[in-house]
Formats: sequence, C-alpha cells, structure tokens
Amino acid sequence: MIEKVYYAARSFIGNHDYKLNNVFIFDWESDLFCITKSGYSIEIEVKVSRSDFLADFKKPKHDLLIAAFEKKKYVMHDKKVMEHYSQPGCYFKYSVTAEITPNRFYFAVPENLILEHEVPSYAGLIYVNERGGYTIIKNAPLLHKNKIDFQKRLLSKFYHRRNSALSEASIALSNIKNVHDDSNIKGIATYSLGLIKRILQ
Repeated sequence: MIEKVYYAARSFIGNHDYKLNNVFIFDWESDLFCITKSGYSIEIEVKVSRSDFLADFKKPKHDLLIAAFEKKKYVMHDKKVMEHYSQPGCYFKYSVTAEITPNRFYFAVPENLILEHEVPSYAGLIYVNERGGYTIIKNAPLLHKNKIDFQKRLLSKFYHRRNSALSEASIALSNIKNVHDDSNIKGIATYSLGLIKRILQ
C-alpha cells in the first residue's frame, strides 16, 4: 500500500517543480517535497499505519510547524546544542521560522486510516484508495508567505547525492567484472539497479 500512497501523493504534486522523495531539504527527511509554480514549498508526510502517524508527533519538526502556523517569527531551534554546555540556559539558538519550514504540510494516508479531526491545524490530509486514487480531505493552510530560495540548497544536495551514487556504482561495476561465481550475479545486479534508480530519482 505504501507504493500506492507515494504514487498518489506524487500525482497530487504532479504539476509542480522539483518533485523529490526522501530528501533532507530542512533539518529532517521529507517523504515528498516540491515547489509550486508560484514558488511555495509543499511537504507531504506518508503514513500507512496509525502507530507510525501518532509516533511522528514526537519529532521536533512538529514544534516548528506549530510555530509557523501560529505566525511566530522566531523559534528556538536545534535544542541538542544545549546539551554540550555546563550552563545550557546561556546557549540558545534561534532561527527565523519561515526559513526552516515548508509553506504547506500534508499527511498522505490510506483511506480512513486517520480521521480529519486527528490532523493538526497546521496540516492537510490526503486519502489514497485501493486503486491508487486520491482525495483531498483537508487543504493544508499556508503557514507563511516566505518564498525560500532553494536553488543553492537543492543543487548542493543533488551534487553530493549524485557523486555518492556514482562512486557506489563504480564499486558495483568493479565487483561485477571480478565475479567468478554465477550465484552472486543476481545479488550484484539487484544492487546495481538500486543505484541506478537513486541516480535517476
């Protein structure tokens, strides 16, 4: 079912730019991310179980999303930095909320997995049915109007991800050339195919 939810969520953002999955655009991994034609960013969190949905709220990113929804200009960010000092109260790091959060945030889930009233006020909800179609149950509010310039951020991430994948692909190809046992070919070919998919994502 998770493949259907991903497919449907990607269909929802189909007309937008920079459609990426499982990428660190902010300080957390976004299941799906895109930028609209008008320059706003959208993040979609994919969930296929209630326990996973409920557990997600333990992540610090939801505090940031709440702050954005409540129009707080600044937010204390990266609390872990305080653990490294003997007087943590003196070492707070603040960030501009609109620079570290998406403009809109959605949950995409199998139909009726969660109810609309269970979705926080800062998030939208997308239902995906067994056929892979989707329905917008709740539109995500605009958390802020800041249009972040993602060009440098995306280029840097793409550059490092591509170089890493190409390096691993080179190792895989070298292993294939040195293989003498046919029983290993299937495993290596599967591994290589996964690397190719990463490069093409």
